[in-house]
Amino acid sequence: MNISTPIIDSSRLLESHMEKPSFSYNDGLVLFLDIMGFKDRILRTSHEELDLQLREFKKRHNKLKPLMDNGSIELLHFSDSIIVVAHKADIFTLNRLVKIATILLQIGLESQFAMKGAIARGKITFDPIDQLYFGQALVDAYLMEEELKFYGVAFHHSAEKLVIEALERMYYPGSKKIRIYYPIHECSIPLKTCKCKHYLIAWHKLNTALSQDDITEDSKNWLANMNLTVSGGPRVYVDNTITIIDEINKTPKIESIEKHRVKTAEIKRKKHKERLEKKIKKDKNKGKHKSSHK
Repeated sequence: MNISTPIIDSSRLLESHMEKPSFSYNDGLVLFLDIMGFKDRILRTSHEELDLQLREFKKRHNKLKPLMDNGSIELLHFSDSIIVVAHKADIFTLNRLVKIATILLQIGLESQFAMKGAIARGKITFDPIDQLYFGQALVDAYLMEEELKFYGVAFHHSAEKLVIEALERMYYPGSKKIRIYYPIHECSIPLKTCKCKHYLIAWHKLNTALSQDDITEDSKNWLANMNLTVSGGPRVYVDNTITIIDEINKTPKIESIEKHRVKTAEIKRKKHKERLEKKIKKDKNKGKHKSSHK
């Protein structure tokens, strides 16, 4: 995690000098992203060329603006790290943060800035004026990102309760027609020391217009281009990412979480009914046994 002078939107600084708000929050969401192979890129690319590449990459961040919602979500890009902080922790903010992560992952791979990262939930201070950035959620997201052995974004356990809530509520409140799509899946992911199940963002399940779609072919082409820039060990990230994409694509599609919940409830009711019937039968047998001894 390299640290250099943060790149901050000057218009935000001008607005903030007028009235300095509090940047400390009790509960928020943090996305931490690490640009892979950045140190090697610095060694192999002229400073001027890398400067142009990063500025071009940053220009494409404009797609994020409609999702930032007047400062409720903020972004900081310094050196090989990108931090996105949401000052709320609800399912609608999660939806926007997932889309922001998807945009960054997609334009990153397109620009050959492959990234891995994590989303955590907790206390966070994000103050561009005094340049204070700290909190448990930031630490959790950073440490989780360090564990990953693929390109993409996984969820730290601190954010999983919110993820499950989001997946259970597929529609906006009071509406059964306006559907919220969360490109989030649970599958086995490769870590430094093991492989285990986590929720992660299925970034290839949204197209570049952020509509539900399958861009597996484009995604694999971007990954194939990444292989042209690395040899040896680093290629495992490409292989692992393709494996995850294929695993997600095999997952049966559930049209509605509500249907799934109804089916689960029916199974529970059936099991409960079977237990009751067994109990009644057992009680009857006990009654017959007692009467036979009289």
